Amino acid sequence: QTNMRCVVSMSYMEIYNETIGDLLTGQTGLSIFEKKTGGIFVQDLTEERLYNWSQAEALLRRGDENRHIGCTVHNDKSSRAHTVFRLRVAA
Repeated sequence: QTNMRCVVSMSYMEIYNETIGDLLTGQTGLSIFEKKTGGIFVQDLTEERLYNWSQAEALLRRGDENRHIGCTVHNDKSSRAHTVFRLRVAA
């Protein structure tokens, strides 16, 4: 067997009223760019390195606390935005 090591990191962002926000820090007004090599890049978006599942859960809870939610006729807690959770695994 081969021992393979990898680095796992995550980011969590929200798009609310056409504004991009970092759910891990609460920072808003981030800019998004298209890379010349392909793909997109969100400037100043936090990417946290993960060492265990407990850390990932804590970061998800922190991000959830920063989300824009509100009441609707059908739901007590309805998301007012689009969220993007990214988990990156690099070998």
